[in-house]
Amino acid sequence: MAYLQGTDRLQTAIFCLEDFIAPDAPVRILEAFCKQVDYTEP
Repeated sequence: MAYLQGTDRLQTAIFCLEDFIAPDAPVRILEAFCKQVDYTEP
């Protein structure tokens, strides 16, 4: 029986949060709003 070696617990995983949010998720509305706001005005 072969030994299966898993991922090292000390190794950090690099992932994109964007991949975990569905394209039709309600949070996309907030994202679209935030992209429209002009943050340069005081």
